[in-house]
Amino acid sequence: MQKFGWTYGGVDFYLPGDGGQKVYRLWHPKTYYHHYTASQKEIDNLVAEGWVLEGFAFYSGKDAENPIPVYRVFNLPAAYGTHSYTTDIAQRDAYVNMGWRNEGIAWYSVEEMK
Repeated sequence: MQKFGWTYGGVDFYLPGDGGQKVYRLWHPKTYYHHYTASQKEIDNLVAEGWVLEGFAFYSGKDAENPIPVYRVFNLPAAYGTHSYTTDIAQRDAYVNMGWRNEGIAWYSVEEMK
C-alpha cells in the first residue's frame, strides 16, 4: 500500500475478544467502502441510504476495567468520504486541523494484551 502513499503505522488498538459492546460492519455497494459502528441509530440510517449491514464485526472494550476510547474522524472532501479511527488524541487533533470532522468516541479498546 505504500505505493499509494500509505505507510504502515502499527497497531492502534486492541479488542477484548468477547463481551462488551457489539460493533457492526456495513458495506456500500457503489463505493466498496466499509464502515464500522456501535450505534443502532447509525446502522438504521445507513441501511436506509443503501448500505448493506454485513453484521457483527467485533466486541469493543466498553466493559473492560480500563476502557480506552477509540476516536472517529470523517473526511468529507474525499470522493465518498472516509473515516479514520485512533486512540491517539494528538493524531485525532491533527486530522481535525487538516479539515476532518471529529465524530467523537466510536467505541472502546482495551490495554495491550501481554
